[in-house]
Amino acid sequence: MIPLHETASGITFAIKVQSRARRNAIVGALVALRSPAEELLHVARGFAQLFADAFAAALAPLSLAFNLPGEILKAAAQRAIPTMFSIHGRFMVEHGGLVSYGADSYASGRQAARLVEKISKGTAPAAIPVEVNSTIELVINLKVAAALGYTIAPQVLYRADRLIR
Repeated sequence: MIPLHETASGITFAIKVQSRARRNAIVGALVALRSPAEELLHVARGFAQLFADAFAAALAPLSLAFNLPGEILKAAAQRAIPTMFSIHGRFMVEHGGLVSYGADSYASGRQAARLVEKISKGTAPAAIPVEVNSTIELVINLKVAAALGYTIAPQVLYRADRLIR
């Protein structure tokens, strides 16, 4: 299920994801979403169809606003499907996801707070250099891995920045 937010950037993003999925022999269903209630309804129906008989993956929207990632975690847990996140990764793994690999959202929040502090102390925004969060982390939930019957290779465990036990 690829949520399609009907904006220029949302459509472009969804088309790119669908194209990449096809190249990897993954079938992606584009779903136009317009409201929180509609999103939750589509997620519930979509998971029931996608996960009924076969392994499938879902691409979560970039926002936690409507708790769609929470619904994804709930549906995946009910059907013993592994999940991987990049956006809000550590948070999602702490709440039942299997793995995340991506920018540390907590570090991004601290970075944003530093920038707000500079501006509140009188620094002109144009005078503040652009900063990029370069903290990338791999987080693995060992409880979920065990529940799914997976054994994580020692080399992967060694490279993980955080293990949830």
